Amino acid sequence: MLLIFILFPSDLFANVYQSNFARGIYSLEFNEGGSKCQYDTNDAGVLVGKCTLSFMNHGKQPLAFQVSLDQKFDNEDFNVTEMIDLNGRQFEIDPREQKTFEVMFRQSLESKGYQAANGTVDLFDVKIIGEERTREL
Repeated sequence: MLLIFILFPSDLFANVYQSNFARGIYSLEFNEGGSKCQYDTNDAGVLVGKCTLSFMNHGKQPLAFQVSLDQKFDNEDFNVTEMIDLNGRQFEIDPREQKTFEVMFRQSLESKGYQAANGTVDLFDVKIIGEERTREL
């Protein structure tokens, strides 16, 4: 059995597992390279933007799930992923489907210091919530 893990690359093993054995949210793959969030503040001091989130459902069943973001690297000054609220938004993906979701967000900023915040975040983790389970990717 150990020989199998040594001979097969981990990505290939994960794909085989997700395609054949995983169920529910465990069959989801997050495509980090195809995902990012762009944001800007408008004149009223409101953070507005769009997140592009890419997933692959390796499973044999359609899935409905929710997503939250977590910035990979700590930035003590400004963590925009804490301000991007995707809670309550339902994402749906068909079996064996690669799908990219575009989600608009809008959040009032509490601090005057962040009133000129803008940029792009393309390194973040996601938390998938579905079927009364949570999975971090």
